[in-house]
Amino acid sequence: MATYTVAPGGGNINSASTYVGGVGIPGAADNIDFTTSSGQLTVNISTTITNIDFSNYQNVITFNSSLIINGNIVFGDAGGNATYTVVTNANGDFRKTGTGFITSNNKVWTGKLTFLSGTYTITLNDKATISGAVTVGGSVGTTITLSSANVLDTERFDVLGDFTYSGTSSVLAGTALIKFTGTANQNISWTATGAVRNNIKIDKTGGTLSLSGTINYNTGTFTYVQGIVDAGTSTLNSVVSTTFAANGITWNNVTFAGTSQTYTFSNDFTIAGNLSLSGTTAMTLTSNNIFITGNLSITTTASIGGTTLINFNGTVNQTWNHTAAGYLGTSVTINKTSGTLTLGANVYYATGTLTHTLGDVDVITNSNTFQTVNATINTPNITWNNFFFASSGANTMTLANNLYISNTFTCGGQGTINGAFNIYCGNCNINNSSSGATNTTITYSGIIYCSNNLTYSSNTGVSSITGTVYVGGSVFFNAPASTQGAGNIYMVGNGVISSLSIAYPINTNLYFDTSGKITISSPINFANGASRIINLIRGNVDASKCDLYLNQNFNHTLTNMHKIAWKSVNIAGTTTILTMNEFFCGKPNFKTIVASTSASNYTVTFTDNFEKIAKFVTITNCTLSRHQQLLMLTNTKKSSTNARGTRYNNQSPNGIAKNDASVSNNLTVGQTSSILIGDPSMIKY
Repeated sequence: MATYTVAPGGGNINSASTYVGGVGIPGAADNIDFTTSSGQLTVNISTTITNIDFSNYQNVITFNSSLIINGNIVFGDAGGNATYTVVTNANGDFRKTGTGFITSNNKVWTGKLTFLSGTYTITLNDKATISGAVTVGGSVGTTITLSSANVLDTERFDVLGDFTYSGTSSVLAGTALIKFTGTANQNISWTATGAVRNNIKIDKTGGTLSLSGTINYNTGTFTYVQGIVDAGTSTLNSVVSTTFAANGITWNNVTFAGTSQTYTFSNDFTIAGNLSLSGTTAMTLTSNNIFITGNLSITTTASIGGTTLINFNGTVNQTWNHTAAGYLGTSVTINKTSGTLTLGANVYYATGTLTHTLGDVDVITNSNTFQTVNATINTPNITWNNFFFASSGANTMTLANNLYISNTFTCGGQGTINGAFNIYCGNCNINNSSSGATNTTITYSGIIYCSNNLTYSSNTGVSSITGTVYVGGSVFFNAPASTQGAGNIYMVGNGVISSLSIAYPINTNLYFDTSGKITISSPINFANGASRIINLIRGNVDASKCDLYLNQNFNHTLTNMHKIAWKSVNIAGTTTILTMNEFFCGKPNFKTIVASTSASNYTVTFTDNFEKIAKFVTITNCTLSRHQQLLMLTNTKKSSTNARGTRYNNQSPNGIAKNDASVSNNLTVGQTSSILIGDPSMIKY
């Protein structure tokens, strides 16, 4: 390695006479030095050397071609004697490659500076200030490490001119701070796919910093201090965990992607264009706010979590679209003073709080289905199209206000709905077929108002929701499970009740309160290990095709059953109790058959002590709980003994066995029925 010192006469870089002693010209392993007496140097052909030292140089260096440095660069001396001038012509530039250091000694490099391909480290010994154009190049596999002895702001790379990244899949990284401090207009442009991973700071006291292309920035901290930044049509792209303290910049388009990345926002982050969230694994957005006046696009199948609040606050039309089932798990606020936010076909939302404060939300154009888990929903002024809650795991949804759904509200999987608010929907479907869950069990203490149909369906397992559901249409118990239903179902319109099979008991209390007609079209089994209530409050109920099954050893409460002509009532269990205000009745054209399917009797407890008259009904194995109680059964035709009445009571005065129905005191012409009512045997035991 030799060192060539530029002579007072100067000359071309490839001429031996240019150097002191005239002994030759420098090669790739050699150095070039300057002194206060060095003459003008012209880089007339592309030349590669190791080190260059401009200390004390006071003349002119002209770049008509490229000078490549693969070692160290010294721009100036500590005494301030380096007053040289840099002239860069069209084809000339100053290029750096290879490991080495840069020492500036406060001398500003006014020419071009280009970083070339390779894997090397550049160490900054002080603040390196470049007022000419800076270009970072390199091909695939290039890693340039721009480092400083420490991470103090005084050891940094200051860019006063334009900055261009032209490297393809290359990386500029390290501990050195890159600072844009020019007082004139500057440009940051990306013309390839390379990325910067150094910390970046924008601190401009004048001029405008314009952005263009796809700016690939990640890993470091991007800080905005002051200055005008024009994002133009650029896209900020980050695929590795990054911190942004960029309040004051309004970005155009922004893409966050990568693998298990965390994006931290030290202050608010504003996007005038579109925000795209992609990648292959979970992503985290942490702290503060993202304000979007454009569109939100989510293309990942992984979850997106964090504490960042995403705000839709544009005054023009915006969209929120998912092209894959990746759940957005940060809080979202919709606060639009004008324009419409249109939702895509599916929006997947989890964990955070969704708040609608102001603005039109279009859920119709794309027939939107809003799907959520473990989230708080505060959208009293949005009427959703379809709404899906829960999935295969245990989930929670909290309602901060009433929830409104024009079409179908679907519950799938395991879940709890919290909040003392109601759900208003067109249809309600308790269904695990789309979530992959074995069971669908939803816990909810509120009321669901379903204007159309309520359906329980699933592939396998349980399909159930607690709470109360008001149904304006039909109820379909279609789940092939051991349990299905709701805490309370109120039938309040015209509709049908049907069950897939009596083998799958219904886990619900049933109330009829309608001005219309309810038809029970198939056998149903109201049981499954708990007491049930069936109450006809008002309305016309046709159960002429229904076999009602009341199973298990529990106390079932049945109200106004004399107004429903059941085809049959089947009661099982050795200690089953029916609490009734009236007994079952049939119709003139057929009898309702009430029978115990077990060897033991069931017990009927009437809610008062008055005599009960049941028409067009036959019973077997029934016990009345009160000794004084009298149940009169009447049939439509005379019996062979001309009897028109049957006395059925616990203690008979005529030797008839307890619990047996009997024909006694046969009525003949001229007699009255008071003989039965006044029977002296009806005494309290």
